Amino acid sequence: MTLALLTCDVTGRRAGSVGDSLKATPSAPAASKRGLALWLYRSQMRRELAQLDRHQLDDCGLDADIVRHEVCKPFWRA
Repeated sequence: MTLALLTCDVTGRRAGSVGDSLKATPSAPAASKRGLALWLYRSQMRRELAQLDRHQLDDCGLDADIVRHEVCKPFWRA
């Protein structure tokens, strides 16, 4: 696993809220696609984080308790 795979967006940025995507009908499919891509990305990153052992987490400077909390979140939650 490379370090690039460990970097995830934890800033809470949203691809667009449901209300915003419904107001502008032409961009609604694009907003849906961005939202789906974000969910898939979160799911993949959390699965990869779950596979790291304590030594690997220490090497990356990650706290095991914080990682455990992140891994337990559903994919739709930032």
